[in-house]
Amino acid sequence: MSARRGRGIAAIATLCAVLAGCEPRDPAGRAETFARLRSARDLVVEARLDEARTRFEDALVHDPACAPAHVEFGYFLLEDAVVSEYGHAIEQFEIARRLDPDDPLARCGLGIALQEVGDVDRAEPLLCASLASERVQQAPGRTMVATAALAKIAAIRGRTGEALDRFADAARSPAATPHARAVYLTSRAELLTESGRETEAEAELREAIGLDPENLRAHHHLAWLLSRRGERAEAQKELRIHEILRQIADPTAKRFRVDVDRTARLRRELAAVWPEFEAHACRPNDAKTSRR
Repeated sequence: MSARRGRGIAAIATLCAVLAGCEPRDPAGRAETFARLRSARDLVVEARLDEARTRFEDALVHDPACAPAHVEFGYFLLEDAVVSEYGHAIEQFEIARRLDPDDPLARCGLGIALQEVGDVDRAEPLLCASLASERVQQAPGRTMVATAALAKIAAIRGRTGEALDRFADAARSPAATPHARAVYLTSRAELLTESGRETEAEAELREAIGLDPENLRAHHHLAWLLSRRGERAEAQKELRIHEILRQIADPTAKRFRVDVDRTARLRRELAAVWPEFEAHACRPNDAKTSRR
C-alpha cells in the first residue's frame, strides 16, 4: 500500500467520524455536500490531488456554512497538498470552529497546524483537549499526529521524559506507517542522545533505518553518534549513505535533466556503499513519504 493511499484511507475513516458527529443537526440538503467530500477523499486515495482540491473547493462553494467541509479541506491542506499549506489550513480550521465551536476534529487540526508554525502556546491546550475527545480517539491517525505534536511541544519546553513517552505512543499507533514510525523513533533517538543515553539512541536509529532506509535524519544522526564514539570508518559510511540519499531526493536535480541516468547511477553507488539497501528497498514500505 502506498503512503498516500494509506493516509487517504485513514482520512476517509476520519471523514466518516466527522460526518457521523454532525449529520443529525444538518439540513437535508447537506447530503450533497457530504457526497462531494467523500468523492474528494476518493480522489486523494487515487493521488489525483488537483481534482481533489477542486472537489473540496466545490463543496465549500456549495455549502460554505458546513463545518465538516472546512475541517476536511483543512486536513487536505495540512497532509495531502504537495506542499503543506499551514496558514490556509489554520484559516479553514478556525472557520470550522466558528461554525461549530465544539467540533473536536477542527480543534485537533488547528492544534496540529499551530504547532507546525511554532505557535505552541495556542497549540498545546487545543491538542490536549482533542486527545480527550472520544471522536478524535476514534480516528487513530489524528490521535497519532496530535500525540506527536504534543511530543514536539514537550521537547521544546524541556519536558524530555514526556516527549519520549509521547513519541513512543505515536510510534506504537495502529495508524503508524513504517515511515511514520521511523520519524518518531528518530525524534526519540535525538532526545535520548541529548539525555546521554547514546546506546538506546543508536538502537532506535537502527530500527528507524530498518523501517525507512531513506530516512535522512536517522542516517545523519547515526553518523554523528558513531563519529563521537570514534568509529570513523562506520561514521564515514553513514555520511556517504546520507549524501547519496540526499542527492536522490533533491527535487532541483530532477528538474534539470543534465544526467538522465542520474537516479539509477546514484542507486548503484548506494548499493556499493550499503549492500543491505536493496533488501530494504525491495520490501513493501511507504518510505517515500517525507512528511514531518
